[in-house]
Amino acid sequence: MFEETSIVLSVAEPESESDVGILAVSSFNGNYVLVRSRDAAAAVNLLAGAGHRVEYSKRPSQSNRAR
Repeated sequence: MFEETSIVLSVAEPESESDVGILAVSSFNGNYVLVRSRDAAAAVNLLAGAGHRVEYSKRPSQSNRAR
């Protein structure tokens, strides 16, 4: 459990130092970090600069969203 905490902390620290807000979600299958779309580029750069591998998906377009 402590290992997962340190992973989340290692992601949160670079973001907090630059005022990028995050929502960290941890599950059995992995750890996820959600950021606002306006902060996405900054978040990716900060995390990559801190040595993290970054995978992201774009928000679905209006026509693809469930109604």
